[in-house]
Amino acid sequence: MKIQTPFRKHDQRFLVSILSWCVVLCCFLAACTEENEMAPLPQDEGISENGELKEHRANQRPSSPLSVSNVSASSHDGNVPQNTLDNNFSTRWSANGNGQYITFDLGSSKTVGSMDIAWHKGDQRIFDFKIRAGNSTSSLSTVFDGFSSGSTNGMETYNFSDISARYVRITGFGNTSNTWNSVTEVDIYGGDGGGGSPGGGSGNPSSLLDLSVWSLTLPIPENNDPDNPMDIYQPQLNTFKHNTYFHLNSSGNAVVFRAHAGGTTTPGSSYPRSELREMEPGYSGSRPKASWSTNSGRHTMYIKQAITHLPPVKKHVVAGQIHDGGDDVIVFRLEGKKLFIDLNGDDGPVLDANYTLGEIFEVKFVAHNGVIDVYYNNMNSKFWTYDDPAANTSGCYFKAGCYTQSNPDRGDSPSAFGQVLIYDLWVSHD
Repeated sequence: MKIQTPFRKHDQRFLVSILSWCVVLCCFLAACTEENEMAPLPQDEGISENGELKEHRANQRPSSPLSVSNVSASSHDGNVPQNTLDNNFSTRWSANGNGQYITFDLGSSKTVGSMDIAWHKGDQRIFDFKIRAGNSTSSLSTVFDGFSSGSTNGMETYNFSDISARYVRITGFGNTSNTWNSVTEVDIYGGDGGGGSPGGGSGNPSSLLDLSVWSLTLPIPENNDPDNPMDIYQPQLNTFKHNTYFHLNSSGNAVVFRAHAGGTTTPGSSYPRSELREMEPGYSGSRPKASWSTNSGRHTMYIKQAITHLPPVKKHVVAGQIHDGGDDVIVFRLEGKKLFIDLNGDDGPVLDANYTLGEIFEVKFVAHNGVIDVYYNNMNSKFWTYDDPAANTSGCYFKAGCYTQSNPDRGDSPSAFGQVLIYDLWVSHD
């Protein structure tokens, strides 16, 4: 026979008290610092700018990093600056607030040309930061000003023009999730006689493409506002590049446009973009946006491009479009292997039923007399004409780049991305 022991009231009160204190303790620990979580191990593989797998940075660059004699920081939360040099991706330096920094002392003046940085939760957040270097901490020069990719926990290379420096400092301005600055590992490398974006050409995209009639939207927040993507206008666009989302490829013959699924989106869209938007000729600033009618004049956009990467779940990317005052009118779109013309959500003619990622193709839109002619690979022979009443519209402008048609709600991870390379681009209005 089973004998039950009575559960006394004071035992019940004691148990409730213990459980209550456990809840309070858990809440306290969670509130102390949002950063106090174990960082996942770095990825061993990444994606090249041509959409191909590449080995981790340690297998790519045989040269050894420079030795660091001392490391210090403006602040920390118990995750000390020395953790960035312990070859352990599960430890980190963390400090909360705009302008917090970590400084590496090389012991003496040396030529410095690049820096590898791994970020805590680097595959979930994009960090805003600067790299400064110099022979005195009171006179440091900015050698890099930009963002992390938001796509990896492993090392990311930030290349810059060679500089003589004893001190190298990372100054952080928070990330897309909060105001924390958090670095897991750092390597500093000597000069290489060059500079520029990692794995890319050293020039700006404007050295290859005429950007005078374009503005640029990137899938990262403006001023840490998660509802406001970053827009770059002329004249700043002429000297602008981003090491992840908008830069020259390694050959210097194409501009790389990348947009990750978890990126910041524009109002009215749930998908991220790294995309050019047509503006009025000779504009300066944000207001003079292009707006023309398909039934007045002749309006042409030519693109030579290659789609090099798709998100793994929803494999859709838009690589060029005509937009009117309310919505897209006609776009070039890739879904898996099907490269086709999309007509505001309806499938139009197929350009290539078996497109291979990285294959270069040429396309052209010509809008006139209320219709839109489409050219594909043969610029002297019209492929198809869109003569539906929807083609007769106004408030129009061209767009070109990478408009990734996926987000985490579609099943892709925030770091999944689409990527387009543009080799040539021009517009004309007659």
